[in-house]
Amino acid sequence: MDWNGKRALISGASSGLGRHLALELAKGGAHLFLVGRDVERLEATKQAAIDLGASSASCYAVDLLQEDAIDHLRETLLSQSPHLDLLINAVGRSDRGYLMQLDGRDLVDLFRINVVTAHQMTKLVLPMLRKAKGCVVNIGSLASKVATPGLGGYAVSKFGLGAMSQQLRLELEEDGVHVMLVCPGPILREDSGNRYDRVAEDRGLDEHLRKPGGGASLKRLDPEKLSREILAAAAERRIDLIRPSKVRWLVGIGSLWPRLGDWILKRSIQKNR
Repeated sequence: MDWNGKRALISGASSGLGRHLALELAKGGAHLFLVGRDVERLEATKQAAIDLGASSASCYAVDLLQEDAIDHLRETLLSQSPHLDLLINAVGRSDRGYLMQLDGRDLVDLFRINVVTAHQMTKLVLPMLRKAKGCVVNIGSLASKVATPGLGGYAVSKFGLGAMSQQLRLELEEDGVHVMLVCPGPILREDSGNRYDRVAEDRGLDEHLRKPGGGASLKRLDPEKLSREILAAAAERRIDLIRPSKVRWLVGIGSLWPRLGDWILKRSIQKNR
């Protein structure tokens, strides 16, 4: 798909995969609407996007868990753009720990960040998406398909995002709006080796649970290459994108033969310890 002149909104655009996706869209000449909480990081993303060739770029510093802020953002967006070709929901937070270490507040917080924000953004811009028969891309995780020990409430919430993506896809099909779920494994980033150290120490977790992927034997993904693959898949209106693609076999096996799927998963984790 030629993104030149297309209108794309990215939530979680101030850092991580959301930022990479915004910059890839900028290279294609898209009009960008960048949403996040950190004003300085958003402005940095905006400037980088303009330098790379974005047709335009606007920033909206918003906490998507605050309903008043959502209402204001809705009014602002509708006044600036009659339609939207692409919505990318890239807000999210990971976790480490055993489920029985968590209390209800931990689970609710993760669900609000990983599921409710995507629901809120989709609902907010749905009239704009309907006009363009646009596409919604929800950034999930391999944990949206496969739960491994020690991921805390992460898999619980990401499974929820997967269910919401399927339900929305079926409900919005008649409107011409497509919904795609992206399920990437660990992504290469500067803090990949120590980003879970604090929560692991607080919860007394084993060393292997601090590794990306919860200790599973997975190569870290190049975020720029992954961003290009996501945008290509969105243009093709694929239902999902799983990376690495070999995990699709495990998902299929686990659906048909759950005991065998669990055995393969545990063996992979044990080999990486």
